[in-house]
Amino acid sequence: MSQQWLLLALLSAFAAPSTAGDSMTATNSLSDGGGALVSSNELYKLDFFGPNNSNRRYLGIWYHKIQVQTIVWVANREHPILDRTGVLNFTENGTLVILDQTGTVFWSSSSATNTSSPVARLLDSGNLVLMDGAGDTNVFAWQSFDHPTDTHMPGMKFGWDLRTGLNRYLTSWKSADDPSPGDYTIMIDVHGWPQVLTRDLSVVTYRTGPWNGIRWNGVPKLTANSIYNYTYVSNNDEVYYMYQLSSDAVVARLFLDHSGVFERVVWDNGRQLWTKYLSGPNDMCDSYGLCGPYGLCETDTIPICNCLRGFSPKSPSDWNLREAKGGCVRNTKLGCGEGGDGFMKLSDVKVPDSSNATVDETMGFDECAKKCLMNCSCTAYATSNISSGIGCLNWFGDLIDSRTYPNGGQDLYVRLAASDLGMYIHLAMKQQP
Repeated sequence: MSQQWLLLALLSAFAAPSTAGDSMTATNSLSDGGGALVSSNELYKLDFFGPNNSNRRYLGIWYHKIQVQTIVWVANREHPILDRTGVLNFTENGTLVILDQTGTVFWSSSSATNTSSPVARLLDSGNLVLMDGAGDTNVFAWQSFDHPTDTHMPGMKFGWDLRTGLNRYLTSWKSADDPSPGDYTIMIDVHGWPQVLTRDLSVVTYRTGPWNGIRWNGVPKLTANSIYNYTYVSNNDEVYYMYQLSSDAVVARLFLDHSGVFERVVWDNGRQLWTKYLSGPNDMCDSYGLCGPYGLCETDTIPICNCLRGFSPKSPSDWNLREAKGGCVRNTKLGCGEGGDGFMKLSDVKVPDSSNATVDETMGFDECAKKCLMNCSCTAYATSNISSGIGCLNWFGDLIDSRTYPNGGQDLYVRLAASDLGMYIHLAMKQQP
């Protein structure tokens, strides 16, 4: 550590402790056991804590008036302090740092913008922001909402700033009482048509499906109502999802559990506990790729994995053993320009993995069907926005991770050879010369 940093650490011991306001300036410090920041609406608190009263100390944000301590953000989750000498302070260029009595740095906000009159404020949204008190206080040099841990807060953008490469995603705790990064992450994947993926290390375990104009296609319970308002933005600059609460009386959060399950929970003040609003994955059919290429997972059938009509198990012996990840193969080779192909309609489905899909958001349904038919490599199509009926999704290559829902999902049109369409014909047109 440089002498400058060490001097800063020593001087921090003499800085005035912060009071229980919502802000801290360069003349204050926040020490473990010596004060905290509380948002002006008194909903959130920033302070040091130790999980289950352990000697591992972290700086975090949690709900101030909820007796069940619920942490929504942790600063130094990778580097706990092993005693109670931690201090949150400013460097001379206005960066926030966490130090111990030896001057060791355990965390830094790493702001690239120098602030002459730095102010750290805990907003009513639970967002810890760093600003220049002498400048525009609506411009943040750094904010915790850009660096979430395991919790997606109301008003927080979940996703990408494509201009800067910033990716706001969630990483689970290692265990219920260990906030260090666990094995699970959940983020928006921008390959093909964006969708949300949960990974266990590098292995995809769950997929929400793409945004269909109303909700994530594979989360049928995610519907707007009088409490929740949802926003999805996808353009050349940003791809993100955000939700807002219409009532200040509602306290809700969405988080990624250490077991890899994401949950949206609401605080029940009467019973003094968190109640689950929705979650994922919910059943075996939510396991990514369980039925392999061209397989369809259906929870109301035995076995739950079935081949799409016009396809048969690639390995019948494996399917007899209920091992379906090898998937299915076509019964008849596509004819394309020779014998003509058509499309089989599937209703109420979670559309396949969209990482190998393309989209034209201005194209209507009939044009979409023709576009897919005219391209021999196009294996399926669907409407990308079911609320407007406009927008064309085309898939190329194998169709993976499709399932049905009793209520929900959307229509998918799968390419088949004309001879396999039979009674399932929805659209059968010979390719025009």
